[in-house]
Amino acid sequence: MSLGFIEKMGLQKQARALQLEVISGNLGVMAKLAKQKEWREIMLQLQADAQPAQDLSNFVNQNVVENQELKAINDQLIDFYNIFIDVLSKLAIEPITVDALIDKTCLHKTQINEWLHRASDDCIVKKLNRPIRYQFIGRK
Repeated sequence: MSLGFIEKMGLQKQARALQLEVISGNLGVMAKLAKQKEWREIMLQLQADAQPAQDLSNFVNQNVVENQELKAINDQLIDFYNIFIDVLSKLAIEPITVDALIDKTCLHKTQINEWLHRASDDCIVKKLNRPIRYQFIGRK
């Protein structure tokens, strides 16, 4: 069982608090022994979850490859308008209102209106009236 980052941090915090209690000198012998035992159990749990050196090496190598892939992606321009159009092609098969698009995409109304206007100018969507709705008609 692998511990998550937050779980490890919580255990480390518990271990540090126990260590401070033990060295404070305010505990009796039995209480001190109990706290030391609790601290030891936490430390064993943390050590058991630690990755062996080979796993760590694999993890580092994997991250290097992922970082190189991310750098290649970052070097490319990302056009979020095209991503919006891809999503719109699925959402607006049937006419859809701006409010429904806001609910489904979590984009701001201003951004949606701007991209819908651009899509209308590009003849990708058709604007319908009463009520105002948009329907995907395809790419050029």
